[in-house]
Amino acid sequence: MSRPTRQSAPGQTRLDPLDQDYQARLETTDRLLSLLMHHAAKLRHIVRVALLQLRTGADPGPVRAALDPWGRTLREMKRLSRELK
Repeated sequence: MSRPTRQSAPGQTRLDPLDQDYQARLETTDRLLSLLMHHAAKLRHIVRVALLQLRTGADPGPVRAALDPWGRTLREMKRLSRELK
């Protein structure tokens, strides 16, 4: 990695083009990870509630129906994780 070059104002640096590409990749990775964590936290809460319901003897039909809409979120999480590669 090359050293940043000085601009006119002291204390400010300018990244060379290779470092800018690296920074852009890191920002994209950060955004994807943030989205994955957000979706995972929401889905985990729903799954934990479903598990509690099943453990207390709830009918599996309504529990399964409550989880079905989250299939789209799972697909979105898979897509985001593929983009991280």
